[in-house]
Amino acid sequence: MTELNPARAAFINDLAAKGGKVARANDLPVGAMLACASVESAWGTSKIYKSTGNPFNLQKWPHTPFPHTNKTFWQDTVVIVGPPEVLRKAPFNCATDLGDAVLQWCEWILHWGQADGPGAIQMAKGAKDNPAAIANRDLLLTYRKNSADFSKNLPLVGFGENATPALRQRSGAVYRQRLIDFALNTYD
Repeated sequence: MTELNPARAAFINDLAAKGGKVARANDLPVGAMLACASVESAWGTSKIYKSTGNPFNLQKWPHTPFPHTNKTFWQDTVVIVGPPEVLRKAPFNCATDLGDAVLQWCEWILHWGQADGPGAIQMAKGAKDNPAAIANRDLLLTYRKNSADFSKNLPLVGFGENATPALRQRSGAVYRQRLIDFALNTYD
């Protein structure tokens, strides 16, 4: 186990205190949530986190009810790591506080692939359920009681690089390793 420096410990403890009960209420593992947030927000230091108050880098498209948000922040984001790196503007969810951010993380996962959430099939006149995305979400949810396996499978619902099985595996390994290295599963 690697010791958390004071700034990282403060970030994790604050997020666990303000969002842990939200993750638990939605039957999602707190340790995996902390691992995801620490990776996505670079331990609370990323520009997107500082602009949105949301450590998960969730994107919010206007036609999708979930995850909810009171406003969005448009920012360039890497869509292809490359080389060459490809950037596109995207609307990121803003959070009113860390509890709200964790609720958005829960909604992202629990609505993944449904017509009202991310990962849906977009059509000219709305959205419809995406059975393949829903199957991925359902697979992830089978790991609810195991933070390490849940963390490793977060790319199934759009976290990290996930365009290919190799990229999903690599991204999942990053979330899982963060959980293990800093014993974040002790928050479950």
